[in-house]
Amino acid sequence: MVRLVPFHTITPRSWLHSHTEPDPSMAMANTRPQLMGAGMGTFTKRSPSRRHRPWDVDAHIDDINVLTLDDPELFKYPLAYMAEPGRWLMSDKEAANFRDYLLKGGFVIFDDFRGGYDWNNFEQQIRRVLPEGQFVDLDASKTIFHSFFEIDTLDIVPQYYDRGAPAFRAIFEGNDPNKRMMVMVNYNTDISEYWEEAGTGWRPDWETNEAYKFGVNYVIYGMTH
Repeated sequence: MVRLVPFHTITPRSWLHSHTEPDPSMAMANTRPQLMGAGMGTFTKRSPSRRHRPWDVDAHIDDINVLTLDDPELFKYPLAYMAEPGRWLMSDKEAANFRDYLLKGGFVIFDDFRGGYDWNNFEQQIRRVLPEGQFVDLDASKTIFHSFFEIDTLDIVPQYYDRGAPAFRAIFEGNDPNKRMMVMVNYNTDISEYWEEAGTGWRPDWETNEAYKFGVNYVIYGMTH
């Protein structure tokens, strides 16, 4: 999984991490886009949580691949993840490479942004990548919410510090909701914060468990579509 981010280390940090030599069956890296304003402080602030994992795999918690969006290595990773995309900026070269990545089968997850400014900037950047793309508001019937765990309602999404309800949006291949999802958006929420802080006691275990369900489903969907 590739990580596009103006921010922290890779996620889901507790159960899946990139290998120095990418494993084609389960690979995740970080990509480092250009940021404007604050946000880089969380990029290396916290170490991966090692507790309360849904299951244990041979996680490479110390091997983190950080890539730029115009790096050819991006195409080795079937999944990408970016946090704090509200202050994200790209060069034209990065936008073109990112477009190729998504159209050739890549899948990206965006998380941890909120407010009108963040959304407007994020949408402007996405339009540079997929000008034809149309955002679709998602409900719990979509395949991604049933790829491993059965998530029958989006009302279970815990909010770490955001107010109001989260919004889940996506862009599909050919703008057809029955085709492959290319872009998954968690807006007005920070689900990955639960993955970061799992086992610290900051939030109840049941909330962390619900957040993990989304992360696991996203990864399974991206690896199988």
